[in-house]
Amino acid sequence: MRGWRFPARGRDGLIVLAQQRIAVGALAASWRADVAFDADPQGLADLALYCRHHRYRRFHILVLGCDEEFRFDALPPVRGRDRQSLILRRLEQAWRGLPYRRAQALDDGMLVLSALTQRESVDALVQALLAAACPIAGLYSLPVLAAALWRQVSPVQGPTLLLAPVPGGGMQQVWLMPDGLRFARSGQSRADAASADLLADEVRLTRHYLANERVLPRDGPVSVLLLDGDAGVAAQLQQRLDAAGESAQVSVLPQADWCRALGLPVGDDALALWAEAILRHGHAAQYAGPAVRRFETVRRAGQCLYWSGAAVMGLAAIAALSVWLDARALAARADVQQARLQTLQHESQRVSAELVRNGVGDPLALRAVNRLYRDGMASWPSAEASARGLSRILLAFPDLRVDTLAWEAALPAAPTSPDDASTPAAAVWTQRIALTGHVLPPADARQALARIDALVKRLQAERGMRVAVIRLPLDVRSQATIQSQTEAADDAIGALGFALTLELPAGVAS
Repeated sequence: MRGWRFPARGRDGLIVLAQQRIAVGALAASWRADVAFDADPQGLADLALYCRHHRYRRFHILVLGCDEEFRFDALPPVRGRDRQSLILRRLEQAWRGLPYRRAQALDDGMLVLSALTQRESVDALVQALLAAACPIAGLYSLPVLAAALWRQVSPVQGPTLLLAPVPGGGMQQVWLMPDGLRFARSGQSRADAASADLLADEVRLTRHYLANERVLPRDGPVSVLLLDGDAGVAAQLQQRLDAAGESAQVSVLPQADWCRALGLPVGDDALALWAEAILRHGHAAQYAGPAVRRFETVRRAGQCLYWSGAAVMGLAAIAALSVWLDARALAARADVQQARLQTLQHESQRVSAELVRNGVGDPLALRAVNRLYRDGMASWPSAEASARGLSRILLAFPDLRVDTLAWEAALPAAPTSPDDASTPAAAVWTQRIALTGHVLPPADARQALARIDALVKRLQAERGMRVAVIRLPLDVRSQATIQSQTEAADDAIGALGFALTLELPAGVAS
C-alpha cells in the first residue's frame, strides 16, 4: 500500500473498484487517487481502517469492468404506487435477493432492468465498508454514467454505440437510444490496431443479439463513437464493419472535446470524467439498494435531527430575545411612570411647604375646605352658568332677540316632619328665569308663532327644564296678559313679542 495524504475533511469520497486495485480519493471534478489498495483480504482490511479513520462524509463506489445483465419487459400504463410496486415485483422476478439492481422506464413503454451480476468483488468491498460503519451513498457502473453524460454532450438521434476504454484494460460497449441506455457489455479487446478485428466482431454480435431481442432495429445505420481513440483504429474498425455488411458510421470523440462540452477542465484522466458524472447524475444512476445505503440513511436522519434541533434552538433563542426585549420595554415604562410619580410627590411636598411658609394653613385643613366646597357650595346655582347655557340654545335662533332676562333661585324646602328631618336627603335648588323678547322683522304673525314654538320645544328638550309660555305674538288666549295701546306704542314691534318662564334644578346639595 502506498502512503496516503489526508484531503480536506467533510467531503465525499470516491472508491474506484477495478479488477486488481482499489483507489480512493475525494470526489471532485478533478478527481485523482489519494491512496490505492490491493483487491485482496488484506487490502480490504487496510481500506476499511483507512476509511474508518479518514473523515470522509460518505463514500461513492464506481465499479469498472463489471458484468451487467440486462432484461427487457413491457410496462403497463399505471401510475403512482402501482407503478413502483410493479417495477419492484419485476426486479424481484428477475434477480431475487440481488442487492445491486436498477430499473429504467423508457418513453415507449419498455422497462429496462439491469443488475451487476459479478458480485464477489463488489460484495467484499461493500461488506468491508459496512463493517467499518462507513456510509455508502451510491454504487455506480461506467455504462450508466456514460449514458447520463452523453445526453448533455449531444442528443441521440438513433442507435448509438459508445466505446469507452476501461482504466486498467478492456473496452466498454454502451448502446444508446434516444430514450436512454439499452444495453452494455464489457470486453477484453482494446482500441488498438491489433484488436480492431476482435472489436468489430464484438460489435457485430452484440448488435445482432439486440436486434433479435427487439431492443434495437434490425436495419438502419448505427453511429459508433470511439471515446478518446485513435483515428487509425477508427478507420480499421470502419473497414471491418463494412466488410461484415454492417451499416455503421465510426467516428472518434476526443476526451478533450467531451470535457469542453461539459464545461470541465481538460485532462487525460478518464476517471475524472466519471467522477463529474457521479456529481451530476449520481442520484438517478446508482445500483445501491436500501440495505447497502443503510448507514447513509442513518447519517441523513441524524443530519435532519441536527438541523431540526438547530432550528428549534434558533426559534427558542428568538422567542427568548423577544421576551427579553418586551421585559426591557415594560421595565422602561415602569421607570417612566415611577419617575412621574416621584415628580408629583416632590411637587406636592413643595406646594405644601410653600403653603405653610406663606401661612396659608395646614394642607389637611385645605383638603377639608375643598371637600366642603365640593359637597355643598359646588351644587349652588349660578346665574352666569344659566345665562351661558341659555345663550348657547338661542344661537340656533338668530331671528329672536331677548329684551329682558330675570334670574332667581329658590331655597330648598325645609323638612315638614321630625321623621323627614332625621333622614338626610338631598335638597334640590330650583332656579327660575323669566325672559321677554320679540321676533325680528320682516316676519308675519304665523312665522313668529312657528319660531316661538320651535324655541319652546328646544328648551323643553333640556334635562329637567320646565317651560311656561306667558305671552305669544297676537296672543288671544284667555289667560294672556292684556297689553295697553300705550305699551304697544312704546315697543316698535310689540305685536311680535313673547314672554317665557323657565324652571330648572341647579344641582344637589347634602
